[in-house]
Amino acid sequence: GLPSDLIVFLNACNGLRVGVAGREDAHIWGTPEVLASAVDPSSSIVPRCFLPFRGDPTGERDWIVTGFKPAFGAVVRWDPWTPTIQLMASSFGHYLNAWVEYMKACYGSDGRAISSRPQGPFGSQWIADPCLTKLSSQPVVTEWLCRIAEAAACNGALCQAEMRMQYALCGPMLSKQTASSISAPK
Repeated sequence: GLPSDLIVFLNACNGLRVGVAGREDAHIWGTPEVLASAVDPSSSIVPRCFLPFRGDPTGERDWIVTGFKPAFGAVVRWDPWTPTIQLMASSFGHYLNAWVEYMKACYGSDGRAISSRPQGPFGSQWIADPCLTKLSSQPVVTEWLCRIAEAAACNGALCQAEMRMQYALCGPMLSKQTASSISAPK
């Protein structure tokens, strides 16, 4: 299940490519790119409910949450090989609106950088999202994101396998549970 705003976006334009030389992150992926960059959770530390849609296919990406009920449709920024994960927006719609405004502020219609463009990359400072504070203050959401970050920082094979099982189901988990005691979310 995909969030309705992402479905509308993919049906309407199937991605949004901006012709900026040397910037592969200057577009939002269409269905073929999303599917090509989707990560198999059984072979990585990426939760099965994270679907990438923008960024570096081998590094930091923006992901939409597709199966974790409290954060369904939210956008996170994360490099699966680092412990830092950031909640960016409560919905794809808020994210997309901010990204378009950022691109208009940085680049002209010819794809060239505007001399007065804002400094720094696109980030959460561009996203005006009244629902983000409420979402980011929910303990179940913050705990889940912390568990994902822990799994990324975990170096041992046994530790990674246990951590993957604890959050890969895309549901809230108790801190002391083991992989063998996890039950499917309701």
